[in-house]
Amino acid sequence: MARRKSASYSPPGGGEKFLAATVALGWNAPVTERCRLAGLREKTVRGWLRDKKFLRWIESHYWASMSGEVLSVWAAVLAKAKEGSMRAAHMIFQRFDSEYVPSERQGRLRDKAARREAVKRLLELAEENGFSAKA
Repeated sequence: MARRKSASYSPPGGGEKFLAATVALGWNAPVTERCRLAGLREKTVRGWLRDKKFLRWIESHYWASMSGEVLSVWAAVLAKAKEGSMRAAHMIFQRFDSEYVPSERQGRLRDKAARREAVKRLLELAEENGFSAKA
């Protein structure tokens, strides 16, 4: 009989305090400082950080808190690409178009027709990946 995976994870006692301290001090704050603010022993927290389930739990909160910021950055890059920024277009293609090969496309984007085609493709990529930007 196969084992069933738990649908949810509950952090150990104090895990929520550590998360709150992490959010308050910032994700790059030293573990020592976050432990001090949460009133937890560093040795205990370092043990939690070696536990894959706890690590996945804390990382899920990290990505949830960062997703809005990341989306706004890509929306700004998309807006720049739509304005004609070659660097922004390159970044978008490089990140979201698996078939993009810079050496093949860079020269073709200089004329207006190629640029319009690139903007059209950028909008398709943005829509496929859940991004939007105002032109």
